[in-house]
Amino acid sequence: VQNDVLETAKREGLAEGRKEGRAEGRAEGRAEGRAEGRAEGREEGLAKGREEGLAKGREEGLAKGLAKGLVKGREEGLSMGREEGLAKGLAKGLAKGREEGREEGRAEGILSTARNLKSMGLSVADIQKATGLSEEEIMEL
Repeated sequence: VQNDVLETAKREGLAEGRKEGRAEGRAEGRAEGRAEGRAEGREEGLAKGREEGLAKGREEGLAKGLAKGLVKGREEGLSMGREEGLAKGLAKGLAKGREEGREEGRAEGILSTARNLKSMGLSVADIQKATGLSEEEIMEL
């Protein structure tokens, strides 16, 4: 009987020990699992955060760079356009000025020649032939 009591007590003790061991093991396992989960979660979060931050940073940097590039490009284009326009305008102005000056010089030379011929006593018809001026123009001299 005593053996039966000891055997029963032994079984009950083992069962209770197992029960307590399981409870303690679960508690320790949960604590370790939480700690490992937090650590892994932090690492994954950091990695994902870096990726997202890098992507967002690239987007914002590209947008800002594009905006600044457009402003600078417009400024440079406007400056170059002004320079080219000024150079072309100056060249055209000089050419037109020279042409007008030649025409005025020719006209003045013809009038001067006509005056000289008139002062020499040539007839209006002869002055017309020599200069191409009209009779009215010769008479006004």
